[in-house]
Amino acid sequence: FLASILPSLALLGAFGVHAVSAASFRRILRALVFLLVAIQLYGAARTILQPESLEYLLSPTLEENYMSRRMPHFHAIEWLNREYEKPRSKVGIVLFIGEAQSYGARFPVLAPTVFNHHPLEAGLDRTVTHLLVNRSELNRLQQGYGPLGWPLGAFLQQWLQQNQDCLTLVFDAYPENPEIVAVYEISR
Repeated sequence: FLASILPSLALLGAFGVHAVSAASFRRILRALVFLLVAIQLYGAARTILQPESLEYLLSPTLEENYMSRRMPHFHAIEWLNREYEKPRSKVGIVLFIGEAQSYGARFPVLAPTVFNHHPLEAGLDRTVTHLLVNRSELNRLQQGYGPLGWPLGAFLQQWLQQNQDCLTLVFDAYPENPEIVAVYEISR
């Protein structure tokens, strides 16, 4: 967010180098500025030239591969998108548990973050038809978020255990690791 002031700082630095009267000191400052610019260009080039960055930038058709590596729940979102677009779709509002990223979702989403109260704290709303559960993220947040962990994570885990009889697994993103990232339809 401070990127907008960088040009002003660069001009200020250039003026400072120009204002120094001693020629030898000016050469040292100029060399230092060039070194800093070279280091920044090197860092930017390393970021852009990474194989995964180039793959994403040069092959937009591979977005699915790229996103599935970055978002473990991407396949679940894609499945929900296909289901939502069907003529007699059962997909209404999808509540995310243990996940807050809804990138690519073309269906109504409730995706609370760890900074929000989770809608399940007030009970399950009747308009929610499906749950997208990311258990690995839920466990990570519960164990390592802040000095005391994430207390709400235990509540969400308990809610899932107590209500498993009204949850029907309709999509498993990783069948080799069952129900790590899964979509459940809520039967009432």
